[in-house]
Amino acid sequence: MSTQQSQPSAPADQAAPAGTAIATARPPLRILNSLMWALLLPLAAVAAGFLSQYPFGLFYLGIAVTLVVVATTGIIAGAGWSRPVAATLAAVSVFTLPFLAGPTTYELYAKRLGHTVSARITPGTHCHVLDADGVSEELTQRQNCVGQFAPGQRVVLFRDPFGVLHPWAEANGSRAVPSGTLAATGVLFAVSTALILYAGLCRRAEAASAA
Repeated sequence: MSTQQSQPSAPADQAAPAGTAIATARPPLRILNSLMWALLLPLAAVAAGFLSQYPFGLFYLGIAVTLVVVATTGIIAGAGWSRPVAATLAAVSVFTLPFLAGPTTYELYAKRLGHTVSARITPGTHCHVLDADGVSEELTQRQNCVGQFAPGQRVVLFRDPFGVLHPWAEANGSRAVPSGTLAATGVLFAVSTALILYAGLCRRAEAASAA
């Protein structure tokens, strides 16, 4: 009489340790949630940079908004999604973004929407101008004056149509914005977006179950 040996049952699937498994399923809600934060946080950083270009103490408000964006990025991507490395890189990116995007958007806004006024550098100075309307003012580095204008040189001022921002100074009336600054701002924005999106899509299992 032959004896039948019982076949060992297949081992049950073992659950991966908490905090180490990666959620493979990516429901549409999680994708939309990740995409929302990936766009919202860099856009808020750009807005903070542009806000800091305004006078009346709004520079400090822009800095405050930047710090809030950085903290939010670290909390969501690091603590919420358990992606500390991506969170650190994303936080550094969104912290740097306003300092690059602020002057770039300022120049872009002034040259695209501002009206031009002819002015002349006053004798004995490099950044003090007297425009055709009789308005005299001192230009700063933020207004594109770093001592490159010669005394008596004619320059063009791009004035804010609403009269809030300080004018942007150029040696000529060209409304072209340097492609290098635009490209650098775009690349940094894309890097910030990609890092946050990666952290959201690849959030760890325990974070995904809580989302």
